Amino acid sequence: MKVLVIDDNEFALRVMTMALKTIEIDDVTTMDNATQALAHLDNHHADAVICDLNMPGMDGMAFLGHLSSRQFSGGIVVVSGEDPAGLQAAAKWAGENRLRVLGTFEKPVTAADLSVALDAGAAAASSDKRQSDDLAAIDIDRLAEQLGSNDKSRISETLALFLEALPGLLSDVEDAVRARDARSLHDLAHKAKGAANTAAAAPLAQRLGDLENDAVSENWRDFEARLGKIQLEYTRIDAFCTKQGIHSPSGQG
Repeated sequence: MKVLVIDDNEFALRVMTMALKTIEIDDVTTMDNATQALAHLDNHHADAVICDLNMPGMDGMAFLGHLSSRQFSGGIVVVSGEDPAGLQAAAKWAGENRLRVLGTFEKPVTAADLSVALDAGAAAASSDKRQSDDLAAIDIDRLAEQLGSNDKSRISETLALFLEALPGLLSDVEDAVRARDARSLHDLAHKAKGAANTAAAAPLAQRLGDLENDAVSENWRDFEARLGKIQLEYTRIDAFCTKQGIHSPSGQG
C-alpha cells in the first residue's frame, strides 16, 4: 500500500511515519504542505492519503476539494490536533463529495488508529472490486419484478428518485456515526436500507443492514471504516445510473 501523509508539523510527520512502519506499511511519502502534495499526486499513485486539517496556505478542506475535483479514488484519513468538530464536518463534506473517508482521528494518531482505518480500506477496495465483478450495483431485473413492470421509463423514474434521496440518507447515517449515537444509527441505517432495497440495490442494502444490526455494539472505529465501504457502493450506484443515462431530478445524484 502506498500512503501519502500531509502535515505542516515535522514532528507529526515523523510520528505518523513511525506508526505506519509499525503496521508494516513502508511505502510512505511525506509532504509538509498541501500544494506540494497535489503536485506529487499529478505524477504518483497513492492508495491512501492522511491529511492534517489545519495547515497554513492550502488547508485540509481546500485540499479535499481538489481531491474531489480530481475524483481521487484512494482512501482518506483526516486528522487534527485542534478541532474535533472540524473533523466531523470535513468527513461529512468529503463523503457528500464522493471521497472515500476511512477514518478521522484527533492527534496524536496511533498505530492502532491507522491499522483500523487502512486495513478496512484495503479490504473494502478488494471486496468492492470482487463485488463489482460478481454483483451489479442495481439489479434491474429484480427492480422490474418489484415494480411489476418492465417499462423503462418507470424504472428510470424510480432510480432517479432513489439518486435524489440517497445522498441525504447516507449523510444522516454518517452524522449518527460521527455523533456516536447508536439509537439514531440503527434507525437511520434501517431507513437507508429500506430505500436501497426498494431500488434493488442489494449490495448497498446489505452493508446498511449490517450496520443497523451491529449499531448496538458501538464499535465506532469499525463503523467509521464501514462508511468508506458504503461510500464506495454509492459511487458504484451513481456510475451505474450515469451509464444508463439516469440522473436525479435535481441533478444532484
